[in-house]
Amino acid sequence: MTDSQFQILCLAAFAEFQKLVPKDTGNMAYNASKIKFPSPDVCEIYVDEKVAPYVPYTNEPWIAERWRGKKNPNENWFGKAAAYIAAYVAQQTKGVVLDDSPKNIDGEDK
Repeated sequence: MTDSQFQILCLAAFAEFQKLVPKDTGNMAYNASKIKFPSPDVCEIYVDEKVAPYVPYTNEPWIAERWRGKKNPNENWFGKAAAYIAAYVAQQTKGVVLDDSPKNIDGEDK
């Protein structure tokens, strides 16, 4: 894969990522979501907490009294988005996603 092909793939993956970011005002998806290329073979897709300092709270369970026990509808959105993007890149490159997370004795994630 050439550097140009890699960048095109990453930009397409970034567009897919933006679709998965929770949207209320759109700030997280359209202003805080970023892509950068620190080297020709590395692409970083992330949400800039300087632009959206509330981003960690969008991903976590709601525990404050004000939510009265309601579940955060966006809980774990980032993990789900990361898994989707990994599968998307694997599909586009005809590769596979390897799960190297630690497993317990039953084969489930720890």
